[in-house]
Amino acid sequence: MVQPLLVTKQLRQKMDKKCVLIVDDDEAILESLAGLFQTDDVIVEGASTLEEATKLLSAHAFDLVILDLRLSSGASLEGLDLLSLIKTKAPKTHVVLMTAYGAQEIEREAIRRGASSYFEKSIPISEFRNRLKALGISV
Repeated sequence: MVQPLLVTKQLRQKMDKKCVLIVDDDEAILESLAGLFQTDDVIVEGASTLEEATKLLSAHAFDLVILDLRLSSGASLEGLDLLSLIKTKAPKTHVVLMTAYGAQEIEREAIRRGASSYFEKSIPISEFRNRLKALGISV
């Protein structure tokens, strides 16, 4: 599990670091993405539930949120609801919606709700990084 660092906005500005929140109910994906993006210049937080993510988002500012579409078993689409919440409270935060259950209508809805991008989980890591850089997000 990604250990919470709980960085305030003021402390982050002093450190001149980017803050990334990864939200995924799959611990393996959460850990691998956290390991991929954690650097001296990037602080990574992780949440595996909607409740954890909401708590972190209400307490801290993030430059980027990488968000899974489905955060629990079943056909729920909590990621879209969380996307709407993020864009309402922090409109400048980049949000990337990821899913293993891709469909064009989900992609359109994610973009309509303010997602910066939409990725399928099968995306190669190099392309993932390149697409983030194209959004102006260097991690």
